[in-house]
Amino acid sequence: MGEIFDQRLGDWLESRGARIHRLARVAQVDGDACRAWGVVLRDGRRLEFDAVIVAVEWDRVGRVLSPELTAAVPELEHVERLRPAAITTVHLAHDRPILDVPHALLVGRLGQWVFRKPENRVQVVISASHRLVDMPRDQLARHIERELAEVFPAAAAARVVYRRVVVQPRAVFSPGPGSDRLRPAQETPIDNLALAGDWTATGWPATMEGAVR
Repeated sequence: MGEIFDQRLGDWLESRGARIHRLARVAQVDGDACRAWGVVLRDGRRLEFDAVIVAVEWDRVGRVLSPELTAAVPELEHVERLRPAAITTVHLAHDRPILDVPHALLVGRLGQWVFRKPENRVQVVISASHRLVDMPRDQLARHIERELAEVFPAAAAARVVYRRVVVQPRAVFSPGPGSDRLRPAQETPIDNLALAGDWTATGWPATMEGAVR
């Protein structure tokens, strides 16, 4: 992601005259009921822009917008009622290749998606993994190792040389019943202020495809 969105996209934008402020932490988007003026950074600097696109998580948008801007976008009133969903990723490295395909779907297993990575590494992704948040990391990793060994013969013969588990308790919003009513449109009543993210009213669940709609 860093290569795609920071390096490639950043280079493309800069080649067309855009200026990118990297590592500039935004404290607030400033403005009033009619217009977004720009942003206030954590170090106190103020930067003015012609337009502002707010692409933060749904539970932060109300805190990053000025009170005047928040009040001017009534659709944000209920957005924090969206519930989070966890995503867990198990990173494993073996002493030899275990997959001969780029990715695979595990059926009837705790692990869901398996992605082949360079240097004999694989990533196993588990969506909606609320129940795994408090599970000991080593226990979870070894459970996934056993599943891979049961499905892929090469994994049964391989030795795991590295394991790491990353749990994101609030990775995405949960598209439960009624959640669409809580998702605001990307266009706001303020002409130069827009919202972005998979939690907005894209018509899709929380996916990368939905985030770019």
